[in-house]
Amino acid sequence: MAEKYKKVLVTGSTSGIGLEVAKQLLAQNFFVIFHGSGKNMSSYLELQKKYADQMDFWSFDFLNDPESSLESLFKKHGPIYGLVNNAGVIPDMNFFECDYENLEKIFRVNTFSSFVVSKVFMKHTDENVGGRIVNISSVAVKFGMGRNSTIQYASTKASLEAMTVGLAKVGASKNILVNAIRPGCILTRIQKDRPDFNERVNLIPVKRMGTENEVSSLVEYFLSERASFVTGQVVSVAGGE
Repeated sequence: MAEKYKKVLVTGSTSGIGLEVAKQLLAQNFFVIFHGSGKNMSSYLELQKKYADQMDFWSFDFLNDPESSLESLFKKHGPIYGLVNNAGVIPDMNFFECDYENLEKIFRVNTFSSFVVSKVFMKHTDENVGGRIVNISSVAVKFGMGRNSTIQYASTKASLEAMTVGLAKVGASKNILVNAIRPGCILTRIQKDRPDFNERVNLIPVKRMGTENEVSSLVEYFLSERASFVTGQVVSVAGGE
């Protein structure tokens, strides 16, 4: 018997771009497995009022090895059609102050977790049904850094983009398509509050910041049948940057 909803796991989905992705997928009739640390749950609880039978929550801290917890998740939900690797941290730490322990923490959340989650996802995917992986990168990869504190962040996202290309080749034999999105400067609360807001906007060729919806719409496209011949791609949503 066919599943009523296609299931998608969205990591880091209790706020920001991840939350907007989850909202759009719910509206498009997907079953969404939210992920977070168990904090910032107000939006999740609000969405439950409308989409209770289309959502679940997986609480896990990516500073630990998620593999055993993931196995339990897949055992509970059976085949999961889509994976959106969105979870990430942006370190507020000068490059010269970033020691090995902090660097390892950033890579564990931004890169290592996506590697492990993707591996378990691929292992459990039914090749007759196929699956989709969408990795959320950053325009920081293009420039290497935005500030002196984002060199580490850009490095993790560059690794994620290299992983995207490799996973696309591995996934092809299992009917799994893998793509990445490279958001530019997206209008979030943090961006609104930055003191150099106008100066930052002026650096963008289209002279405005993007919206979370403009990123989530591309995620939805990659998960849809409209993207059935697209894999191994990194697409910027960055207003020309």
